Amino acid sequence: MEKKKFLEKICGKKFLEKMKKIKNFCKKNIFRILIAATISMMIFAATENLAAEPILQKMSQNGNLPPGFSRELILDGKNLIGSFFEIENGGRADFLSNKKNPQYFPNGKVDFDAIKKDFERRGKKVVLIVAAAFLKSGTADKIEGFALEDGKVVGEKSPDFNLNGILQIENGIPQIKFLNKIFDTTFSAAKKNKFSLFKNISFLRPGGKFSSQNPREYELRFFVEFDGKKGVANFSKKMTYKKAVKILQKLGIKKAIGLDTGIVSEGYFFDKNGNEFLMVDENFDGGQNYTNLLVFYSP
Repeated sequence: MEKKKFLEKICGKKFLEKMKKIKNFCKKNIFRILIAATISMMIFAATENLAAEPILQKMSQNGNLPPGFSRELILDGKNLIGSFFEIENGGRADFLSNKKNPQYFPNGKVDFDAIKKDFERRGKKVVLIVAAAFLKSGTADKIEGFALEDGKVVGEKSPDFNLNGILQIENGIPQIKFLNKIFDTTFSAAKKNKFSLFKNISFLRPGGKFSSQNPREYELRFFVEFDGKKGVANFSKKMTYKKAVKILQKLGIKKAIGLDTGIVSEGYFFDKNGNEFLMVDENFDGGQNYTNLLVFYSP
C-alpha cells in the first residue's frame, strides 16, 4: 500500500490536509516562530531569575523583638530560608566562655534559662543566644583560636592565621575585624581595655574571595555587616557553604564571619514578652560540647 493511502486510512484525509496546511505555514513563517520562541524563553528565564533572587523582608513591629533589635526574613523566591537579626541603636552583645562562666555550661551543654534569668536580674533583656567560636579539634571543652572574655584569655594563648575573622566586642558593641588587617598591639589593647573577642572563618571580607568544594549541607549562621547594618544571619534550611555565601553576597552583605553550628546549633531568640523560639530545624540532640556563646540583649 502506498504511504499516502496508508496514512489516509490511519489518520483520515481531513487530518492530513490540516497537517499539510500547518507544515506550509511553518515553512513560510519559520523566522517569526523562532523569534517568538526565543522571546518566550528569555521572558521565562528572566522570571525564573527574578523569583530566585534572595531578599530581606521587614517584619511588622520589628518582628516583636525588644528595643534595639529587629528581625527580617530571608526569602529565596517565595521560600523562607532564614532570618536576619539586626542590632540597632541600643542593642548590645556579650561573649561568654565555659572557662570564665562554668555555671552556664554543665557537662558541655548550656543552661539557657540560667543565662536569661541572670541577665534579667541585671536589667538586661535577652534577645538572642547562639554559639560563637569553634570547638578545638580533638578536645571536648577548648575554644579553637585566640579568644578573650573581658580581657581574659579563654581560648588559645596566641593568635595564628588559621582563622582570619575576628569579632571584637567593645563596651557591648560587636565589630568584625580581620587578622591580616590588624597588629599584635590590637590584642594587647583588647586585654588592657577588657574587650572580648574570638576568631572564626572570614567568609566575606573586602578584597577577599571565598571558595569551597565541600558538598555537605548544614544549617549555617553568620555575624554580618553591610550598609551600616550588623547582626546575625541565621539559615533555617540546610545548604552548602558555597550557596550560603552566594546568598549573603546577593543580599549585599560585605563582611561575614562564621558562627559555630553543627552539634552546637541549638540557639534561641526571645520576643518582647519573653517567649522563646528555637532557631534550628535539625536534630542537634540537645546540644553538646559548648565552649562559648554570644548573648545579645536590650539594656
